[in-house]
Amino acid sequence: MSCHPNRPYCPEETVVDPTQTVYRDVYHPQLVRVVHNIDIVTRHHCVPVRCDVYRYNCRDEHVGSANNENHEHHENCGCNRSSISRAKVKKSSKPRSKKK
Repeated sequence: MSCHPNRPYCPEETVVDPTQTVYRDVYHPQLVRVVHNIDIVTRHHCVPVRCDVYRYNCRDEHVGSANNENHEHHENCGCNRSSISRAKVKKSSKPRSKKK
């Protein structure tokens, strides 16, 4: 049979092209070890931090009055030395437990 119906007497001819190479790529995982070196350096820095400390001084001051009304009031306000030192020395009435 022919491809051309009007020319039934033309013989068929076969032509072979040169071979072409077609690549079919297949990939397989290959482990590659990569080492990352890391140096850790701990650095210490002194940083000033505000720490407020209050120091109180109590004193008696007598102001031009002949009577002692101001002085008596000052003794009862809790700022005289005897009340401050008593507050520090005062001990608990509970008995202490012995530590082993």
